[in-house]
Amino acid sequence: MLRVLFGLARSMPRLLTPLLALDRLMLRSNPERAVKSLAGMMAPPDRELIEAAPELITDFARGLAEAYRQGIAGPMREAQLIAADHGFSLAEVLSPVHGYFAAQDRHVPPAMSHHLAKHLPNCTARFYENEGHLSIVKNRFAECLSDFLN
Repeated sequence: MLRVLFGLARSMPRLLTPLLALDRLMLRSNPERAVKSLAGMMAPPDRELIEAAPELITDFARGLAEAYRQGIAGPMREAQLIAADHGFSLAEVLSPVHGYFAAQDRHVPPAMSHHLAKHLPNCTARFYENEGHLSIVKNRFAECLSDFLN
């Protein structure tokens, strides 16, 4: 689904309008139910996380609903920015970069993670085999933060 979303954002952004409008309707009308329906598409570590801590569904749902509070223009622009050619290669990014990658992430697939780690010249990459898109934040936050406190 994300490939379709970003492909449309790059080549035919107007076709995103009905998809984002539906997403907005679902998230603004009943955010918790919308997140529960999305759970089937989540990686196992993410599903396990929200099953073990149901309060996270409410927090996550609120955050997603808030993204649409003023309409679909913001999420549309975000998709376009993610999909856009940024006019430089990863090899040109000379600043130090810390990358935290979840092997079971369905939003940032492992191939993308490895590509970034390989092509960013000053990337310190950490790969977490048993984490997903959400679980890595919950389970590894303190560990990742420690990189910036030392």
